[in-house]
Amino acid sequence: MKIEKKKVNDAAAAVLEAVGENPETECEADSGDEIRHKKVHRDLKHEFTESELLEIGRESARAVQKINMLQAQKKTFNDEIKARISENEAVLRDSSRLIRNGYELRDTECEEITNFMQGTLTVIRMDTGEIEIERPLEEWERQMEIQAATDEEESDDGEKDEPKEGAEETSETERGEHE
Repeated sequence: MKIEKKKVNDAAAAVLEAVGENPETECEADSGDEIRHKKVHRDLKHEFTESELLEIGRESARAVQKINMLQAQKKTFNDEIKARISENEAVLRDSSRLIRNGYELRDTECEEITNFMQGTLTVIRMDTGEIEIERPLEEWERQMEIQAATDEEESDDGEKDEPKEGAEETSETERGEHE
């Protein structure tokens, strides 16, 4: 069976044009010029072997593991950043409050002077010597005058009288509760 040169060349040219290649520049003529041959690369269907499928599965598993690791790192990083932002927001709130108020309360050593004769309480700052508080004694503070007078009498005798039955001593904590 003899194939005509023109039909083969026309068929080859049609196939090359169908796949988007120029038959004039791509083909090299053989010595007989009746049939042209050339080596080309084409994307053709390939059925995977079991070992290829296994390797693709392993690659997928590694990708999933890497994605999970990166998502965990992202979450940790986001949580750290969120915490740092919250810390700085707290500093900003505190600073704003201090600026707005113009002061803050600090633990400061003071001398408290209770003058039962004049009925006044004076609080003097030890760091500046300024009088911080000067006010009349509250009713419950005036009751201390009796206890203080009793203490002075006891110190004169050198002996301490036992409290009478039913009499209660007032501690500083109890006095603070009345304020």
